[in-house]
Amino acid sequence: MSETARAICNRCNKPITHGNWTEHESGGGKTYAFHDDLGECYGTLEGRASSDVKLDRGKVRPDLIPADAELGIAAVLAYGAKKYPEDSWDKIPGAKKRYVAAYRRHMLYWTMGEINDPESQLPHLDHAICNLLFLSALEKRGQL
Repeated sequence: MSETARAICNRCNKPITHGNWTEHESGGGKTYAFHDDLGECYGTLEGRASSDVKLDRGKVRPDLIPADAELGIAAVLAYGAKKYPEDSWDKIPGAKKRYVAAYRRHMLYWTMGEINDPESQLPHLDHAICNLLFLSALEKRGQL
């Protein structure tokens, strides 16, 4: 899309102004439509734009992470913080190879029927997820 071209909302058929309330004339009265950063239309409000409208669409949803899984991951991270210097996981030399190996180790033991890691007494699956989280974060940071 060129700099001069404006995207048009397919719901309200108005030019999109990302992240702002856009004033529209509507049968003699004013309405306001909000478009998020993805261009999604939140419909219109009569009169003035309301500051107490909660705009959630298009945002990340951490509330969808199962709480019991999140607590398991937190337990593994707390165990690691006792064993190693806290927040040192992103300073590991050869991190990609080492975290992949640790992930695979935990998954192999789990696949063979061992539920908990014998050293930490915490689930192998939670350890495996932590290794994947570290890999994901390092990749997003361009550190792999």
